[in-house]
Amino acid sequence: MLHLCQKICPCLSSKPEPQDNALPIRNKRVEKGRLHRDTYYISAATQGWRPSMEDRYCNFLHFQSGMQFYGVFDGHAGSHTAQMLTEHLFNIICAQETFRSATKNMDDYLSKNDPNYNNSNNQEMTDQENKNTIAKKLSTSLEVQKSISPQLNNQITNRYIQGISSGFIQMDNQLSQDNQIQIDISGSTGVVVMIDQIGNFYCSWLGDSRAIISHGGRAQELTYDHLPTNPEEYLRIKKAQMF
Repeated sequence: MLHLCQKICPCLSSKPEPQDNALPIRNKRVEKGRLHRDTYYISAATQGWRPSMEDRYCNFLHFQSGMQFYGVFDGHAGSHTAQMLTEHLFNIICAQETFRSATKNMDDYLSKNDPNYNNSNNQEMTDQENKNTIAKKLSTSLEVQKSISPQLNNQITNRYIQGISSGFIQMDNQLSQDNQIQIDISGSTGVVVMIDQIGNFYCSWLGDSRAIISHGGRAQELTYDHLPTNPEEYLRIKKAQMF
C-alpha cells in the first residue's frame, strides 16, 4: 500500500535525497496530476534553510465516494507526525461512519438521477472495468449536480463535516499512542481541502497552515490561523487544563 501511495505522492518516501550541506536547499519536489475531469493540481515542497525536510503533502482520490483529498502538513521538530498524517489521515476520515453514510446517500442520489453513473464497487472487476466505473463517478453532469435539493445537500455535507472532524480527532488520539512520538517529539500543523462529487468544498485545518481560493479573480481566505493566542482557543486550552 505504501509503495502505491509513493507513486501517487512522492513525498511519502522516507529515503533522504542526496544533497550537499549547503543551505538553503533549493531543490523542489513537484507533483502534478488530475483527480477529476475539472480538477488539476500541482504540489511542490522545498527544504529551504532547515537541516532536514519536515513537511509533507498528499493528493488522493477516494474511489468509493469520488471525494478528492488534498493535504499539506507542516512538520515541527521532526517529520514523523507529518508523515503519519500523510499516510493515515485520509483513510481514517473515509472510514468514519458519518462519512460512509454521506457517501451512500450521495451514491443513491446520483444513481437515480444520472443515467451514466455507476455506484458498483465490485472487487472482482478487472482493472479496466474499475477505471471505467471511477471515470463515470467523476463525470457527473452539471445538471445533476445542480438538481440536488438543498435539504439533501445539507444532510450530506453535514455528515461529511462530522466525518472529517471525527477523523481529525481519531488521528490525534492515534498519534498520542504512537511510541515514535516519544522519541522524535515531532508535531505538525495541517490543512486539508476535500471536494465531493457535486463540487462542494470542505476545508479543515489545525494550527497556522492556510488555504486560499481564487473566486472570480479575487483571493479569498478559507482558513484563519488556529493559535493559542486566539481568545476562544486560549479559553479552550485553559478549560482542558492543558497549560
